[in-house]
Amino acid sequence: MQTALDAVLANIKNEYPTIQTADFWLLVGNDNHDRCLLNGRYVKAADIHRNSYSTWQSYVTAGLVTLGPDLHVACPDGWRDVKGHLSTTGSLVAGTAWLAYETAR
Repeated sequence: MQTALDAVLANIKNEYPTIQTADFWLLVGNDNHDRCLLNGRYVKAADIHRNSYSTWQSYVTAGLVTLGPDLHVACPDGWRDVKGHLSTTGSLVAGTAWLAYETAR
């Protein structure tokens, strides 16, 4: 994962040499960055969020990246399928949290 993230940042810096920081928005995650079991399988988007969140934090600490809101929905009600599409309930929760984040900026 870190090699891929390094490549993304290198590409951004190559394309935009004067950029100071890059803003990244992670996929919506599950409560407390846990895995979410839905219909006997884990929700892929929640796993990606969980696995990448701590890695992105090291880039934030280095001052290269700023992260958007750390959005979470409850398992299993927040998810429509194992790919990570949000249910109506999950969409409302994530949308409300995103709006609160944007309003506070």
